[in-house]
Amino acid sequence: MGPSEAIDGMVARVVGAPAEPWSLLLGQLGRGLTWLALVGFLVAVVAGLAGKEKASRAGYLTGFAGLLGAFSSLLVLFLTDQFQYEYVFGHGAADHEMRYKIAGVWSGQEGSILLWGVCSGLFAVLALRAVGGLRRWYTVVTAAVLGWISAISVFESPFDLVPGSGAVPIVPPTGQGMAPSLLNYWVTIHPPTIFLGFGSLLVLFGWATAAVIGRDLDGWIKPVRPWAITSLTLLGLGLAMGGFWAYETLGWGGFWMWDPVENTSFVPWCMVAAMIHGAFIQIARGTWRLANVVLASAPFLSFCYGTFLTRSGFLGDTSVHSFAEMDRSALWLLITLMLASMGGFAGLLIARRQIFRKEPTQAAPEHPVERGNFYAAGVWLLTAFAVATAVGMSVPLIQSLSGQAPKVVEERLYNTVLAWVFLPLMLLMAVGPFVSWRGMPLRELVGRLLNVLAVSIGLTGCLMLWLVSGWNGFPSDREAQTTVFLRWTVPQTPWIVFVSWFCLFALVANFWRLIESWPKAKSSVGPFLTHIGVVMAVLGLVVSRGLEQRELVTLNSASPVEAFGRQWMAVGPTMSFADRDNKIEVMVNSKEGMGTMKPGLYYMGTNSEGEPRPMVWPAIDHRGWYDLYLVVHGIAFEATEPTELKPGEQALLRSEQMLVTYHGLRTEGTLGTASAKFFAKLTVKTPTETFNVEPMMSAGEGRAPAPVGDKYQILLTRIDAATKAAFVQINYRQPAYPAEIFYKPLTLPVWLGVGIMTLGGGLAAWSRRTTRRRDPGTGFAEPTSDSAEKDAPEPVAQS
Repeated sequence: MGPSEAIDGMVARVVGAPAEPWSLLLGQLGRGLTWLALVGFLVAVVAGLAGKEKASRAGYLTGFAGLLGAFSSLLVLFLTDQFQYEYVFGHGAADHEMRYKIAGVWSGQEGSILLWGVCSGLFAVLALRAVGGLRRWYTVVTAAVLGWISAISVFESPFDLVPGSGAVPIVPPTGQGMAPSLLNYWVTIHPPTIFLGFGSLLVLFGWATAAVIGRDLDGWIKPVRPWAITSLTLLGLGLAMGGFWAYETLGWGGFWMWDPVENTSFVPWCMVAAMIHGAFIQIARGTWRLANVVLASAPFLSFCYGTFLTRSGFLGDTSVHSFAEMDRSALWLLITLMLASMGGFAGLLIARRQIFRKEPTQAAPEHPVERGNFYAAGVWLLTAFAVATAVGMSVPLIQSLSGQAPKVVEERLYNTVLAWVFLPLMLLMAVGPFVSWRGMPLRELVGRLLNVLAVSIGLTGCLMLWLVSGWNGFPSDREAQTTVFLRWTVPQTPWIVFVSWFCLFALVANFWRLIESWPKAKSSVGPFLTHIGVVMAVLGLVVSRGLEQRELVTLNSASPVEAFGRQWMAVGPTMSFADRDNKIEVMVNSKEGMGTMKPGLYYMGTNSEGEPRPMVWPAIDHRGWYDLYLVVHGIAFEATEPTELKPGEQALLRSEQMLVTYHGLRTEGTLGTASAKFFAKLTVKTPTETFNVEPMMSAGEGRAPAPVGDKYQILLTRIDAATKAAFVQINYRQPAYPAEIFYKPLTLPVWLGVGIMTLGGGLAAWSRRTTRRRDPGTGFAEPTSDSAEKDAPEPVAQS
């Protein structure tokens, strides 16, 4: 049911108050500011093409002010509960906390597009101070993109009143609110962070395009680098936040599952990382000029494609993130933006192809083992990682276009394919920091790596011992198998340990070089910390997902169940099952003592079969070395399906370990009347006890189950008069809760790694910022040739 239908039903039941005139005026203001943004950016493009820099700058700033003002107007509408607007009604509610009212602004399609425009405009304006002599063409390119985003917001507007509102719209008392899965604190910080990362991609695209138009393929690369590092850091942090959100909310037990929308963010992240390493080569060698303008543009272009994929409706139900299908005009504008950006950039490269022919020549290094080759290999591997992921996320689109039902590529297939790229990439991250730019003999390199290799092997041995022994945790499953490289089936634990060694090798190597470089080259701290953080997070992801263990249990209050060396028993709900804050209290008894976990469970609406729809979220017990992850999936009363038994037959109800023997029927009362009663004479054997019971059914009195111990009862569901067969079913005497319990080893490195990565990225960007002098003619600060990091090769690369 959409917002319009919901409002119609609500207005029929509750008479709302007429909308205040100021609220209607504010909505019109927001719509007008969106148009102002479109016009302002159009003026910036036209004036820039005509060489009118002041007019172009004025239009540019006016356009950004329009986007910012429209976003602010929408925020006020949410904060003041103006539910006469269709978008506010669909994503806001009167009882939402303040943080959720704020987050409602970007929780839907229209608001998130506006957020994309604001974040892109923010970064684009900030970078105006750094682009120097390329400012004219940078302004034209970025203003064209921002104008296109503004045009999309005009058609996909969050300022539409509910259809049929009349001259004086009625404000419903509340709205539908955000989707239950969004009501989490991550909704307030993850989307703004990831969209800041998306917005920063426009800077790289605009700068690279301006460099090609302005025929300046050398001067742009060093000033753009801190912006690229900032973009990489924001995208990485946003991706990690999304993984944390999924881990704490969705209840499937992991941080990452190669969802198409996760990949929409991951592919640009890989391409930005490739561009940064390509920039190192150009700064040190003067080569890779064409490659770097392509690499700088690829993240934005891939994000445009991912945005189309996410918002076009082609994903169907394959993603938990995908938005509803866009307005057709807005969708065509998005497609045009994507195609025009790709085609325009490709055409520009062809038109300017002569400037790439004069690639500077460099003297061959004395030894082939040199840092430039390692950087080049890393760029190719990162690009291959991105391309393979992009192909995988495009499968639902390809299936939709071919008339098939869209289906997401399985996580297992991603893992097996990308392992071919991942392992060499980790090896490069380990060995690369020890290689110099001038080259070195292989024997010397091996000598420098021996200590690192020994430490990493020792740590891997400790990891293997911990996994096998289960010290302060739980032993790994020695019988589990996995498929590697698409063809070989191997024991899972040794394979995960083998992959972990690559991560530990890279981790120890970068930490080793960090210690060595600290006194002499403090600007290397940021890059090394970034590498350490990324590898640490990946190590946690590999081990926690690859060696997780899962138990399917049914929790109840009659008797505990055993799982992971603990006894688990449900106490019951803490509130009503209609209350969003309801939790199921579960007692957990271990050798360390008694504790409780409280996974969330409530019911909201119905599913496609008309049954109540459970909404769940997990309870997580962070234990340092591992997590215990508990999620319940609803309430259950039926322990088994009905089973047919003829007189003298037995049935082993395996799920509950009960052997039921049917001896025949016994009747009471007059047959054919409502007083007739039918009793099934049964013997029920459990592993510990035997019960002789007679469940009853009657046309007049219904069914009377017979108790089987404290936990179960057996029910006679129907009888066959011709064969005297009885259909019996085992039920729980008290409500039971089907649940999953996960043992997740080494999740802590995921959290720590993200923090270290973010710190390292911030330090790396700061240490590579350029100093500026103000140009009295334009009022802008122009980059100078001096910087916090000199033009010498990267300190990280010095031997």
